[in-house]
Order: sequence, then structure tokens, then C-alpha cells
Amino acid sequence: MQTILLEDIRNYSIVKKELLDTYNNKFELKEDILYFMNDFCPFIYGVSKISYKRMRRILAFIIKEKKYISLLSLLINNDNHNSQINRYIGCLNVDERNTLIQYIQTKHSCCKSKLN
Repeated sequence: MQTILLEDIRNYSIVKKELLDTYNNKFELKEDILYFMNDFCPFIYGVSKISYKRMRRILAFIIKEKKYISLLSLLINNDNHNSQINRYIGCLNVDERNTLIQYIQTKHSCCKSKLN
């Protein structure tokens, strides 16, 4: 159990550093993480079942859910971007974070190749 937790913490730190190194704009980073978490669909079109399950891993969401506050208020809320980024990365498991990194790297390599 401790090794799994330690691996999760290490992975979180590595992924967060890599994401922050890749993005200059934290708002854009937050939006890309949310897009990834919602099965590559903007939240304006609805919340996927997988995204809902991921968001339930966040204690703040569970508390707000019990108070009948909508999921979108938690997602679209414009509080501190660092805090939101930490929550979103934290609610992903190791495999999901690694997939997120692959998605971000692919997205950025495609953008760079279009510029050249």
C-alpha cells in the first residue's frame, strides 16, 4: 500500500512539473486538462461518465455534490488556477496522468510542426 502511494506521489510531482514546463499560460493548461478529463469533449457539451467518476475522487466535489451544487460550478469556477490544476492532476490515477502527458506532448508537437 505504501509503495503504491509513494509511486502515485512521485508520478504526480513528475507530471505536474512537466505540464508546468510545457505551458506558459496556466488557464490554457487547466482547460486542456479538463478537456482530457472529459474524454476530449468541452464541458459545454456535457459531462462524460468517466469525467464524473474522476471528479468524484476530489473531496471538494463530493461535498459540493451533497449540497446540490452543480458539477459545472466546480469546474468552471475561476478561483486560483494553481489550485484547480493541482486538484485535476491529483484526481487522476497514474495511468491517466501518463496518458495526459502523452496527449499534451502530441498536441504540442503537432502545434510546433504546424508553425515550421
